[in-house]
Amino acid sequence: MGAKPTPRITHFDEKVQGLIYTIKGFEVAASQAAISGELNDVLLALNLSPLIHSDRDAEMLAREMILAHEKWLPNFAATIAKLKQ
Repeated sequence: MGAKPTPRITHFDEKVQGLIYTIKGFEVAASQAAISGELNDVLLALNLSPLIHSDRDAEMLAREMILAHEKWLPNFAATIAKLKQ
């Protein structure tokens, strides 16, 4: 038989739906950035996030995180080379 889900939330108000759509837009853009390996795609994704408050913050975060995790980001090889120049 197993576990059966019990629906508890049957409706989201417009504000919550807006946040859900905003976060989903960020997730889609972040996925596309991960595939492309392009810094501009990462910046677009970060700027869609409600947690990032400025272009400057997005750029600083993107550069630091890409360089810090270079070993695990083969799609970003060209971007990393440019960032290191």
